[in-house]
Amino acid sequence: MTDKPLNLFDYSSYLEWMKAVVEKNRGLRGYHKSMATAAGCQPSFLSQVYRSKTHLTPDQAAGLCDLWGFDAAETEYFLSLVHFDRSGSKKYRHFLKEKMESLRLAHSQVSKRVQHRGVVQIEMQSKYYSDWYWAIIHIMTSVEKYQDPTRLSQALGLELTQVLGVLKELRSMKLVQQEGPKWTIGSNQLHLDRSSPFHVMNQRNFRQFMQSQLSKERPDDLHFCAAYGLSSKTFLNIRSMLLDLISAANKEVLESKEEKVACMTLDLISI
Repeated sequence: MTDKPLNLFDYSSYLEWMKAVVEKNRGLRGYHKSMATAAGCQPSFLSQVYRSKTHLTPDQAAGLCDLWGFDAAETEYFLSLVHFDRSGSKKYRHFLKEKMESLRLAHSQVSKRVQHRGVVQIEMQSKYYSDWYWAIIHIMTSVEKYQDPTRLSQALGLELTQVLGVLKELRSMKLVQQEGPKWTIGSNQLHLDRSSPFHVMNQRNFRQFMQSQLSKERPDDLHFCAAYGLSSKTFLNIRSMLLDLISAANKEVLESKEEKVACMTLDLISI
């Protein structure tokens, strides 16, 4: 089995994508059941989908998009694949085909602008995603005031020896580099495939870090949680609004100078 990350936009059938994801995660216990839970169906129903006996509903497809951590463009593309296979209208299928081609082209153009300059071995990825402070320390080295290990340890409440140990490991991955007493962001970049088992670990790590920050009363921090009773349509509308927000935030970050470090976690689930 190849370690090459799966790219949704390489697929013209949602079923072929699902089969590829299952194959990639066949060593992960309970993955099929996790997919069924995310889709809100029984595992036996997914088995029927694999055998082309039935199709996913749009709601089930949206649940799987959440599981795989799709961004707005990926979600739109996957849902279009589902609608394409479900539709019996020639006109609608033609519309969806043109829409998907447009999404593929847009993704291709973005991918060319964001070339990954190096690949971190799978063994090192398992270490990187083992706890929250690996990614936080990595990103903090992009900000000048945190390129001093002592300031890093003070800001995070970690022992200096622990921070230095992490920095040295990150240096071996070429994720950071040492310039005299300063540690700066490195030439390598980590790309976390949405279907990777590390995806769940990464989500948990950031939530663990965020929980550790709840007791710190900083005026600029924002924490919010709520439970709602609402319609299915309203739920999907809110989900769409949040996806637009994430896309807009990512665009702002890409065009922004590194002056401070921020961490954002966002969840919207139906029960």
